[in-house]
Amino acid sequence: MNSSNLLSTGQKAQALVTDVEHARFFESAGSRAIYCIGQHGTYLQFVGAHPKQAADLASYLAKADADTRCFLITSIGYEAIKRDQVEIAAGQRTYHVVGNNVIDNTGECIASGISITVDPSGAMVAFEAGQAFSATPSNLSALRQIALYEAQSISLGCEVHTMKIGLSNVTVPKSYRGPLKSIGQQTICRI
Repeated sequence: MNSSNLLSTGQKAQALVTDVEHARFFESAGSRAIYCIGQHGTYLQFVGAHPKQAADLASYLAKADADTRCFLITSIGYEAIKRDQVEIAAGQRTYHVVGNNVIDNTGECIASGISITVDPSGAMVAFEAGQAFSATPSNLSALRQIALYEAQSISLGCEVHTMKIGLSNVTVPKSYRGPLKSIGQQTICRI
């Protein structure tokens, strides 16, 4: 991003603040994301946890300028990918929402009984821990991403104010110390 000639100095500074905070909030070490850099700024989209992630990315790219460059970010690093490869990379799912269950790519249930309660301040999303739930950053990151999209499907513009697994409140990662306001601006709804 720093060497990009597509972004102004101000856009680079803004991207470093918002995109890095977004990645830190979602404990992205175990997640995959597509990062786009274009003349109008940056776009960070996590992929692999919910089908709507790939749809949102496709919608963004349909409106992006032709010079927009895309990168696949994984736990081992990043690589530039062509725009025609983005759909394939975004379509590879690590987690699947099946009914009220979240199944990982090995076929194991990490969470069940998704429950969404909407109130005037937003939504509370609750999961019961599945047999394969291990509270790893990858599992928690995926469940945070799924909570955002599932709440959005219940009520457009809904903000998620609380996420629980059983009785444990896991709304904010234990390791996250940054501002929640910047996260709210980056997500489809605030968690």
